[in-house]
Amino acid sequence: MKFFKISTMVILTIVAISIGQALAKVTVHLHIPPEGQWQMENLWWVDLDNQTQKTYTCYLHGEILEATKGVVFKANSREFQLPPGKQRRKGRKDVDPLRDVWYAKGYERFALRTGGLPEGNYTFIVLLQPDLGGDTVEFQVRRSGPPRLISPRNGAKLSQGEKLPMFNWTPPSPAPRSVKYQIRIVEILPGQTKEEAMRANQPYYEGKNLTGVLLRYPLSAKSFDLGKQFAWQVRAIDHSGRAIGESEIWAFSFGEIRPPPVRILPVNITRQVTRTDNYYTVQLTIENQSGDTLRDLTVFDRSAAFQCIDDATVMHGTSGASYRSTFCRTQAESTGAHTAVLFGWEKLAPGGRMIVRYHVIPVFLPYYLERLISPTIGDSTTISYRVGEDWVLRCFRVPFIPADVPDALRAADYLIITSPEKLFRANPGDMSEDVNRLLATMARLAKEKTGVLGYIRMAADCCEVLGSLVGAFGWGMKLSTNWFNSGYLLIVGQDDIVPAWSWPVTGFDNVPLSDYPYSDLSGDEQCELRVGRIIGLNARELTIPIQTSLDVWQGRARYDGSRGLMVSAAEGAFEDFVMQANELSDTLHRNVAEVFCIFGEQFITQMGMLREALWIDCGSDLFKLS
Repeated sequence: MKFFKISTMVILTIVAISIGQALAKVTVHLHIPPEGQWQMENLWWVDLDNQTQKTYTCYLHGEILEATKGVVFKANSREFQLPPGKQRRKGRKDVDPLRDVWYAKGYERFALRTGGLPEGNYTFIVLLQPDLGGDTVEFQVRRSGPPRLISPRNGAKLSQGEKLPMFNWTPPSPAPRSVKYQIRIVEILPGQTKEEAMRANQPYYEGKNLTGVLLRYPLSAKSFDLGKQFAWQVRAIDHSGRAIGESEIWAFSFGEIRPPPVRILPVNITRQVTRTDNYYTVQLTIENQSGDTLRDLTVFDRSAAFQCIDDATVMHGTSGASYRSTFCRTQAESTGAHTAVLFGWEKLAPGGRMIVRYHVIPVFLPYYLERLISPTIGDSTTISYRVGEDWVLRCFRVPFIPADVPDALRAADYLIITSPEKLFRANPGDMSEDVNRLLATMARLAKEKTGVLGYIRMAADCCEVLGSLVGAFGWGMKLSTNWFNSGYLLIVGQDDIVPAWSWPVTGFDNVPLSDYPYSDLSGDEQCELRVGRIIGLNARELTIPIQTSLDVWQGRARYDGSRGLMVSAAEGAFEDFVMQANELSDTLHRNVAEVFCIFGEQFITQMGMLREALWIDCGSDLFKLS
């Protein structure tokens, strides 16, 4: 059943208005949530007080009305028993499954794409049926602006006596309750703009969970050095931990700016990009046009809406380059919206040239990022190197904005989806490198199998994921025309990464952790997609079967088809599943030497069962790779 939540970036002003109650002595009270926390499920957040001695069989009918357009949404809850006394229904989960869901034209599409309602004046109405009472609230949807900086002013030069300056900014307008702030201060290195410094440099100071709009720079923090420049920015965070907006970036300094101790050496970077079907080949040429030897070079090449593959190859342009201590790895932001390839080598002699080549895969982003980020290869490039004992950091803008991304997407009939935000949260600290390796390995699989990647947001539920695939502006509409009939969908991560369904099966109870609705796109009970899911307790486990598949595909490992695996649910209510698994096992025995059967009652959880099945299927190959 499709439903949506009002974005946490939307601020609501709410006024409650009572309506007449039914003659029966049942009171319905629709709660008013705190300002800025109104969500779709609050439509069902009601208190029910049955002041009679009768138990009613009833249901809730909810509607949303817009001031000029009338009814834009309506639905009925499931039926429930209302005994005498007071009952508190806390939200959507208490009334699921919803029935008779209806949206006005354009509202369902807007909800799926943005997660909220358009700006306007709305009324929520809840009626307890049949004819037992109701309540209503009115609210206004307005978009919140970002915080704005006040002081220190942009370009301010602070004196030595102002080593503990006061930072001041405005709250977002309108501001939700419980808003908190993060302030980030970075040093602007020679050759950088304040925007490049904010994007690329480590924080000089970072304050989190600030409740006010004033901050005296802490005495315990790292002191500001005279003659240096700094940039600062403030981000507003709502009660759920999501960013409401970011301020502009301002710069300030202490005293006169001293000339850099190391002159900016002429290093030149050029870029060439070519597309092959669904992927792009990126080639960077780094030239040392100075008379000095550059040592310990590191290049950080970041792209937007592309996933980098850590397959960079480094080639000599002249004899003045060195291969020793060459390395390559990928890095991704938590949302996956920006990823980068990081590579380096030992030295580059005067007049030397180094050529680096790697690949990137297009990425579908969540709706709230898709509108803000344009696909760009190399939206920023940072190079660091050492001359003698001095270090130099340079930022370059050599972006490539491909106009043929729609063609790359249409070439793909294989979609691989996951949630980078959840993966990073589930793999904290040093394990985050495993997430980067996993995302790069997924991209390599997409390159080999003519696919692309899809990244869902952290709060996405099953319906939202399905909406991303098949909605009017869904990802599937941009893929190969064959995708809806014979395409492939690979889900990476367990239910806590990409949610699975609890799906009703005729003659049985709900089947938990089902991916069937992802394959039945048209609702005709036929599977249009080939759907698979890779499971594992951490990013490292998720990487192993993908890497094993690549090894088999590229001839580095061998799969002879001599083993088969049948996985079934438990006996009892699902006994037919077990019988069918055994029948299929007998059929497989005609062509397969070994057939293993796994039944649900042998394991505590469904995931435990599938993990055991994965181990038997891959066996020693997994052990060797682990």
